[in-house]
Amino acid sequence: MALAALGLILPALWNGFPLVYSDTGAYLATAFEGKVPMARPTGYGLFIRYTSLGGHLWLTILAQGLLFAGLLMRTVRVVLPAVPVWKAYLPAAASAIALTGLAWYASTLMPDIFTGLVALVFFLLVFDAEARWWGRLSYAALAYVFCFAHYSHMALLLGLCCLGLMAWLMQATYKRLRRMPQIMPIFPASRLIWAILPVGLSIFSYYYVNYVNDLGWRMTRSAHVFTMARLSETGLLQEYLHETCGYKQWSLCPYADSLPDNAAAFIWNDDSPFKKTGYWDNSRPQYDSLLGDFFKRGHYLKQYLLISVISGSAQMLELTVGDGLTPYNESSSPYKFFERAMPQKLAAYRASQQFERELVFGWERSLLNWVMALSALLLASALVYGRHRLARPVWSWALVAVASYVLNAFCTGALANVYARLQARVAWVLPLACCLVLIALWQQRKKSP
Repeated sequence: MALAALGLILPALWNGFPLVYSDTGAYLATAFEGKVPMARPTGYGLFIRYTSLGGHLWLTILAQGLLFAGLLMRTVRVVLPAVPVWKAYLPAAASAIALTGLAWYASTLMPDIFTGLVALVFFLLVFDAEARWWGRLSYAALAYVFCFAHYSHMALLLGLCCLGLMAWLMQATYKRLRRMPQIMPIFPASRLIWAILPVGLSIFSYYYVNYVNDLGWRMTRSAHVFTMARLSETGLLQEYLHETCGYKQWSLCPYADSLPDNAAAFIWNDDSPFKKTGYWDNSRPQYDSLLGDFFKRGHYLKQYLLISVISGSAQMLELTVGDGLTPYNESSSPYKFFERAMPQKLAAYRASQQFERELVFGWERSLLNWVMALSALLLASALVYGRHRLARPVWSWALVAVASYVLNAFCTGALANVYARLQARVAWVLPLACCLVLIALWQQRKKSP
């Protein structure tokens, strides 16, 4: 576990400072200045606050590595209980860390490492038969931390719970027919309750944080902005404005022919119509009214759903390593935070590799694409040729891994936008599943010629 955690933070050690992203400044402001972020939950900022013990950011990076190492250890023990742990754990950790670029996400002050951990903790909540109530409570607490860190993690866990409920209903049906398929996962329905609890608690936390900070009883302050940006990106907003601006006085009507075709440009560009129509809070009444009318119109709703399905499918293939890990110097949000709140860390931050150096990820991106293609091929082959030789825990983890990968694509690509970083952060679950399946098949081959 120590080796796995160390392997995960190697990029940060090479950098000389924890890696940062454009959103890192907002999370740090939440952690140490008590600011409620506009476009993201407060959970990850609180995680930084309490794991860094007052500002030692290396401890946060180490905590992320140890969470991965510990959950992976327990997953390996559940999936392959008969295999000596060192024979399974080291190859499993290596397949996730060395082949997928996972270490770059774990070494960054961002909640991206938690996305795949949602899959691990859901699997353990449902399929760890040896866990007692306090063990499941620990899993559920970690699941809550992961979900409170990012909205997409909550959506991912909710999707996994829905699929788990469908699997349990199928399981009950097959039991009555006395014809249970070999790859059918088996678990009691009570374990799904443990997985649902973190979802409900995280949703309540979203609302509660905004309420106690006098921001209203609402889940997020920015849903109207990101949904509008999504409509602008798809072209549906322009079509709608051309249809309705003749009799409705929307604030976006003067900009109907100059809407950005990119969601990020709609939100962040200095000349964006969004910044000219009220910005974050002041745009809410108009945008909510427009969106309500938009989704009441059946033909627009159908087009939006179709585009969402297409975007989710495209997101599954959008893979790269290091997306967004660009230089963040004096004009960046992270630098401004350190200058304002932690000037004692500026020297170390300025001396880091990332501060001014453009990081190049050439062979890493090619390796990830080849590994993902090979993993998909091997998992499909195992399903066809090895389904009768693998135990149910192996299949259960493989199904959870595939479901997590697909659900993440639709949670991010369909509801937000197609962005390589959002899918690459969870890509490691498929090579990990493939590695454990191959180890299980090898053990079976050794036992029975």
